[in-house]
Amino acid sequence: MKKANLGFWVAGGMMALGIAAACSSSDTTAASTTSSTGGPTCAPTDPDCAALGVKSDCLALVDNAGKNQFVLRLSQLEVTAPKALTNPTVKKVVGDGVNINLPKCNVPGKGTFSLITEFDLDKGTLRTGGASPEASPADGYCYVNDSKNGVAPVDTKLTVEASTSTFSTAPIAKIVLPVYVDVAAKSAVFLPVTAAKLSNGKLSADHNCIGSFNAAGLEPINSCLPDPEAGIEYFVNGATLSGYITIAEADDVIVDLLGQSLCVLLSGDTAKYGDGAKPVKCKRTGGKIDLEGDWCDATDSAGGCKDSFILKADLAASSVKLRADCPGATASSASGGAGGSQ
Repeated sequence: MKKANLGFWVAGGMMALGIAAACSSSDTTAASTTSSTGGPTCAPTDPDCAALGVKSDCLALVDNAGKNQFVLRLSQLEVTAPKALTNPTVKKVVGDGVNINLPKCNVPGKGTFSLITEFDLDKGTLRTGGASPEASPADGYCYVNDSKNGVAPVDTKLTVEASTSTFSTAPIAKIVLPVYVDVAAKSAVFLPVTAAKLSNGKLSADHNCIGSFNAAGLEPINSCLPDPEAGIEYFVNGATLSGYITIAEADDVIVDLLGQSLCVLLSGDTAKYGDGAKPVKCKRTGGKIDLEGDWCDATDSAGGCKDSFILKADLAASSVKLRADCPGATASSASGGAGGSQ
């Protein structure tokens, strides 16, 4: 698979994901319900909204009530670190890729960045990995298995507190996330994350949601679109993702649109840290990259060798199913259960 322009994802046109027209009178009927103040909300009411078939707080597409094995898809990702990925432009384009493509449900995202999590409460495990974009999310998703780029679902230990439904996972040594440019999945950026883990998570009682759809917070007068500057997003987050990106690996990810590597972009100072080549990569002295991060790979802690950048993000997730025709799919994955794709 061709490596895409990370520039279309990260800054000023990065990952040309563009926002689609949302929640207009021509594509959805918002707000037959009312908010706590008595005004209209952005709860979807269009009969063509696929999520209306499941009672949930998060636009779930599969009913997981009573199930101990179930599948959720990332529905929102708000990056809080590193700093270079927290500016409004980056948040907008990343969010538009993560946001599911369900315009009839008042979420007109591109759905090109899908992270799937399979929970198995009986075994205490969680499987997670990138999924291919789907034109029709209700049809389900398939994991990406791409040995050339190191992409495959991985398993980790899951801890759930039964009385509160709060959960966390053990760190995953390495996971590579495929970030696609479009639904056709003709090209992608492959983002390597080290020591990735979920924490401070809370599952809904029906196992359909992490977090919730912000129906009362979104404004029909604003076409039900989020307003990050005002703190208004599509979803209310319900868990935290953390890990780190090594500077050496970031230097191998080229931002074609900007003519520089992700390492240079994370530095925030091309003149100081760029090597002047084409494309520009991080300057090295004695074979060692000059740029210092805020994290150390060797100790997985702040400071120290400073050869990495911490990655932190808050997230929400909603139930989906794995498609029956995925390579390596099993009966459990076809029915939406965990443990399907290898």
